[in-house]
Amino acid sequence: MSERIYQVIIGVLVLVILVGGAMMVSGQRSSSTSDVNKDSADTSADVSAADDTNDATDDTSGSDTSAANDNASSAADGDSVSAADQGAVKVAVASSVDLSKLGWVAVRGENGWILGAERLTAGTHKSVAITLLRGMEAGKMYEMVLYHDDGDMAFDLHRDSLVMKSDGSAVSAAFLAK
Repeated sequence: MSERIYQVIIGVLVLVILVGGAMMVSGQRSSSTSDVNKDSADTSADVSAADDTNDATDDTSGSDTSAANDNASSAADGDSVSAADQGAVKVAVASSVDLSKLGWVAVRGENGWILGAERLTAGTHKSVAITLLRGMEAGKMYEMVLYHDDGDMAFDLHRDSLVMKSDGSAVSAAFLAK
């Protein structure tokens, strides 16, 4: 065979490898997004009666919240978080957060990335504002998740403990950016 045919064959093989790799990466992104959506669906099933005091509105955050749309999740040891659908801004607001010990409430995007986190002491907190690294996008789902601090007072996704419910799912609350 001529050298030109070998070049064409090698070019086709490289193209097949690149397309296959791109499809695998795309498939991993889809599965991680569906995992977030599955967690969101699980959270929606665990929705409890929300506090109707509607003190989640914070004029400085630019968020649009409504207690009627609060999504809540709780763990047996008292850790819980609730969030209402809100405006697509750069500050997310958790309607209510209960922590049994020092921890964090973080906002996770559909892709599973943490967009921002706020440290909280043990106890009950209302209208917790979490400044995000980038603004939320209208029409997309986001999730508030709880972490217990590892003692260094700095948020570290890999060292701080994700707060889990007795069924093994994360304590979280899904919400929609409007």
